[in-house]
Amino acid sequence: MDLLKKISSLQNKLIQTEELTEDLLLSLKNKEIKLQSHKQKIIELKNEIKKNVEKIDLIVKDYNANS
Repeated sequence: MDLLKKISSLQNKLIQTEELTEDLLLSLKNKEIKLQSHKQKIIELKNEIKKNVEKIDLIVKDYNANS
């Protein structure tokens, strides 16, 4: 009887371990998705900054040409 209880306990622990593993994998996947999203946002911001710097350069050139 004691052996059956130990087996049952081990089965429960195995199930809990599997559930925790699934939770950890899902969490990791969500963090990877969030990281990819942040990387994409950084790329977009860099491109926007580049465009704004180019606009500023044109404004400065026009100003210097008119001076």
